[in-house]
Amino acid sequence: MKKPLALLLFFLSVGCSSLGEQQKYALDKKISKVTTDRFIDSNKRTLIVFNIYLDKELSKEIVLKELYYKNKVATIESKNEKMYFAKLNYQPIPSINMQREGKMEYGNSGLKLTPPPIVLEENQALISYSVGNNIKYYIIKDVKESTPHVAPGAIVE
Repeated sequence: MKKPLALLLFFLSVGCSSLGEQQKYALDKKISKVTTDRFIDSNKRTLIVFNIYLDKELSKEIVLKELYYKNKVATIESKNEKMYFAKLNYQPIPSINMQREGKMEYGNSGLKLTPPPIVLEENQALISYSVGNNIKYYIIKDVKESTPHVAPGAIVE
C-alpha cells in the first residue's frame, strides 16, 4: 500500500513543479497593458505601433520575438526593460496592370500576407516568444486601434 502512495506523491510533486515552471514563463501574468497608435502619412500608408507594457521585467530565458496582426508580422523591439513595441506597415493596395499577354504584367506583385501560426479572431493579435528553444504564443484580445494621427513630417492634402 505504501508503494502506490509514494508513486502518487512523486507524480503529484513532478506535475506541480512543471506547472510552476509553466506559470513562471507565462506572459499573461507579466503584461499589464497593450496599446496601439495609428499613423497615416501623405502617401496613405498606415503604420500601427503596438506598445506592450510589462508589470516587471522579463527573465533572461524569455525573448519576445514577433507580433502578428491582420495578416502582417513585425519584430518586437525593446524600448526599456518594461516596454516593448512592434511596428506594422500597411501599404495602400497597388493598382495592378492586367494585360492579355503574361509577359506584359511583369512587375505586378500580389499582396504579401503573413498568416499567424494560430487562427485569430478579427480583433486579436498574437505575440510569439521563446523560452530557451521553445516557441510559445500569447493572444492579445480586444485590440482597439487608436484614431489615426497624421504622421510627423507628412504633407496633409
